Amino acid sequence: MDPQRSTLDAQRAPWQGVIACYACYLPVSDATQVVTLNDGNTPLIRAENFVDAIGGKFELWLKYEGGNAARKSSSAPAPATPRRPPPPTPLAPG
Repeated sequence: MDPQRSTLDAQRAPWQGVIACYACYLPVSDATQVVTLNDGNTPLIRAENFVDAIGGKFELWLKYEGGNAARKSSSAPAPATPRRPPPPTPLAPG
């Protein structure tokens, strides 16, 4: 499968999940049973200005969760909130 063609097809077709999108790079065939949650389509933004500012000679891509219209806030994991343990319950005499 031509990677360029699969990228163009993925842009036109509805998102089928990360396995379908990158099948040409993975050991899957028509006989492979693929299960998907339709995840893995979060936009990436290239951070060229940051890399230039630190004198880097590499590419840096940032994951932009706010730009993924398919992900609803109710499906996003809740942030971990530190909490104090409840006070110990006094033992009843007896």
